[in-house]
Amino acid sequence: MYGTTGAELRSQARLPGLGAAAGNIDLFQVRDGGHWLVATGGRDVHAARISPDAGTVFEERRGWRLPYEGRLYVTPLACGGLAVSSGGAVALHTADGGIAWTVPHGTWPGAATGGACAVDPRGGRLLAVTHDDTAGAPPQDTLLALDLTTGEVLSRTVLPTRYGSYAFQHMLPACDRVLLNAAQGQDEAYSLIAAPRGDEWRLTTVGTFDEPFTGSSAGPADFLAMAVGGESLTRHFSGVEPVTSTAAEVLPDDLVFAGLPGFLEGVHILTAAGEDAWAEETRHFVLDATTLRPVTELDYAGTGGPSPLPLGDGTWLTTEGDTVRRWSAVRARPRGAGNSQGAVIRGW
Repeated sequence: MYGTTGAELRSQARLPGLGAAAGNIDLFQVRDGGHWLVATGGRDVHAARISPDAGTVFEERRGWRLPYEGRLYVTPLACGGLAVSSGGAVALHTADGGIAWTVPHGTWPGAATGGACAVDPRGGRLLAVTHDDTAGAPPQDTLLALDLTTGEVLSRTVLPTRYGSYAFQHMLPACDRVLLNAAQGQDEAYSLIAAPRGDEWRLTTVGTFDEPFTGSSAGPADFLAMAVGGESLTRHFSGVEPVTSTAAEVLPDDLVFAGLPGFLEGVHILTAAGEDAWAEETRHFVLDATTLRPVTELDYAGTGGPSPLPLGDGTWLTTEGDTVRRWSAVRARPRGAGNSQGAVIRGW
């Protein structure tokens, strides 16, 4: 049995294009030891690094005007540049808007397919998923390691998936491995851990075919995966049997897990729940990170809209149009005491 808990609005800010970018797989990124929001729409890209200070939303903002449109996956770089994976190439854009290099590859075969890119956490390399449709050879999707300065191909690793839609995530705290989701259609996705061996990369499949990684991790071997349809949430540990929570057993009212569940802090996980995994109207629950069972439901002005984005420091983000709000939980106020943000707090 669990009660309800409210939330305090800590800060808010606007990021141009955020509302139009809602649902993009590169919207919420872990890069260089921190969290980013990236709004990509048409030729304009606006990126903002989340501040470590809960009293503000953004630590840094950047913007670019790109020379092409279509399905893009972009990732900000520590140097101030932007890496872009487009329909038929990977490119590195400099902080002043120029293009340092471009590496062409086979054209992705449809709107539901596309590559991704992220810096190697060790630095000096860019990882990019590309499509190879060389005549006379079977089509394949490939993980490239590219020299960050020149674009030179340092290694090629054929992926166990084909015709996918891909997304990278770094781990927190930072380590040299990366998480790679490979979606193949609406109901099938693979979770791959890429671990470096020099310039080469070793791939390990995690879980089953329908459990992509979600949210951000709590350690180099401590991360979450959610069933594509939201029926279950699993926490993976190194050397320990994974812990799985089934929505039908722990969530009320026939809800399923939704959005991007992630670590609120070390001992709790924050998740949205809705009628389906893509629901626009959601309820927000805090789970015990050990059992993955609810300890409280959040009741505040941020519920009811898009899913929350937990930051691992006890705060989380919600978005509404181009507005970003940062929240933290409020505790120990009796039911009916009132609050400044519609919070009703009980039982946590």
